[in-house]
Amino acid sequence: MRAGLVGLPNVGKSTLFNALCRAQLSQASNFPFCTIKPMTADALIRDPLLSRLAAQSRSSRVLGWTVQLKDIAGLIKGASSGAGLGNAFLADIRDTGAIIQVVRCFEDPEVIHVDSTADPLRDIATIETELILADLQSVEKRLGGAKKLAAKSPEGALHARWLAQLQPLLAAGLPARVVAHTVDTREQPAWERLQLLTTKPMLIACNVAEGDMAAGGNAMTAAVVDFMQSRWAAQVAEAGCGAAPPPPAPAPVCAKVEEELALIADEGERASFLEAYGLRRSALEGLLEGTAALLGVMPFYTTGAEETRAWTVKRGATAQQAAGAIHSDMETGFIRAEVVAAAELLAAGSEAAAKAAGKVRSEGKAYVMKEAEVVLEFHFKCK
Repeated sequence: MRAGLVGLPNVGKSTLFNALCRAQLSQASNFPFCTIKPMTADALIRDPLLSRLAAQSRSSRVLGWTVQLKDIAGLIKGASSGAGLGNAFLADIRDTGAIIQVVRCFEDPEVIHVDSTADPLRDIATIETELILADLQSVEKRLGGAKKLAAKSPEGALHARWLAQLQPLLAAGLPARVVAHTVDTREQPAWERLQLLTTKPMLIACNVAEGDMAAGGNAMTAAVVDFMQSRWAAQVAEAGCGAAPPPPAPAPVCAKVEEELALIADEGERASFLEAYGLRRSALEGLLEGTAALLGVMPFYTTGAEETRAWTVKRGATAQQAAGAIHSDMETGFIRAEVVAAAELLAAGSEAAAKAAGKVRSEGKAYVMKEAEVVLEFHFKCK
């Protein structure tokens, strides 16, 4: 459940990381490779549903949900062969579940670019090429032992089959994610254990200038959107594996302004700050929601007078697995869960009214948790 911020040196990664995590954690300077050691922190999701549930329950404490982010050293052309901090970059990205690629979409002669000029399409192509080359090296190295791998276990057989399928795709310059939609849901954990960089879902964050915020971008961001759509369509067609869901649309964000906004705690001051730039909402809110979607996580809620809290689970998690998010003993001894849709609980006005209206359901082990649900109680047996 961790997303890695990647990109060329000096495109605004560390500034954006600081903004997302609402703290000055990573060094952000006007020279390449100012980030060497990766920094990891939690980014809090602004969740209006959480505050409404807390208000209804008159909770003494409110605890929100987060996604974990990792600020990773910048990559340059040749990183797959060890250029720059390439080896460190590639190692750091392997333990992430998703990639936020930051690209610079503004011109400023005062801000150094490792390739001299700002060209987001070139930068995106550079990053993708290096990740594909790194994966190709990994796959070809492992193919030699594929027969032994296949004989060891069913998962080994799956890996051997996938390695044979992915080698020609990667050699043709295609990322492994173009065939991810062909992987059966039950095989997904094994697919993720391949630990290939281009199997990871990716979101492009376009770092724009202050003056482009109100318009939601500029000519460069529009070019990035067109480029990503056409590139994906061409890659899927070349892979020949049928229709594949498109990646999320690139998200414009001004890292510099968002970093300033993130340090403003007062809601009134935040609103005034946003209004000055012609905005109603921080771009980071949408970026974090998109990151959570990439990671495949969602919240469920518990609420009461003592505490209202959001807990995170993988999409598709069962009620029993949701209990495990709170405590392993609750998952082991799980019997059932009392569940209600948050909207129905809020509309009813109270837990008692929701129960009286028949809105509270008793769900068993196999029940799959849905978006925006409240668990009023987990029933379980203690060891």
